[in-house]
Amino acid sequence: MDYQERIGNEWSERANELTQWTFTHLVNRTDAWGRYHRRKGDDTTFAVTAPLRDERGKSFLDVDSLRKHYRRCQPSGQLGLHSASSDLTSRWLAIDIDLHDEESTATREGNLFAAKRWRQRLADLELDPILMDSNGIGGFHILVVFSEPLSTLSVHDFAARFVGELRKPRPGSSAGDFSEQTKLGSLRRLATSAGPRSFASAFHSGLER
Repeated sequence: MDYQERIGNEWSERANELTQWTFTHLVNRTDAWGRYHRRKGDDTTFAVTAPLRDERGKSFLDVDSLRKHYRRCQPSGQLGLHSASSDLTSRWLAIDIDLHDEESTATREGNLFAAKRWRQRLADLELDPILMDSNGIGGFHILVVFSEPLSTLSVHDFAARFVGELRKPRPGSSAGDFSEQTKLGSLRRLATSAGPRSFASAFHSGLER
């Protein structure tokens, strides 16, 4: 059994626990979510809003769909969650430190250094940030989960100020788009055993040197 297969099996074995935790702490709305697809021959995926327009209000995100996501070993068909509920509250905030192009002048090492610095600044504010790889080539996500839903606008204001104070070293960072107009907010792919480039999501404990 190779490394990727072993990791995939571990995610699948914990799918029920991951599903329950996700539904309780991350799902802001069940009437709209993201689904990722990959065209034949492509290395990366693209997201569409689910369900299709004609099915909205009839089809809803449920635990079975989330369980399938955590058991899936291919990037296509994976799920993403919106950052805002229909009444503009948010259970979490996510900060991106992007590196989409392997030829970029940014480096994985530089991004990881910045991500760890940002995580520590959030921890100093008595938050409990989770740092994870986002694409396997040097992009990172920092996720902060709240104990209860907060106003999306207040979350956005906090994230914008936080990123604004620290973005000089990493101009490619963002706190996402919590748009009032769409009332969906930004879309975030759920972590999984097979990310957008067929890599297993890696989490950083904070104990690394």
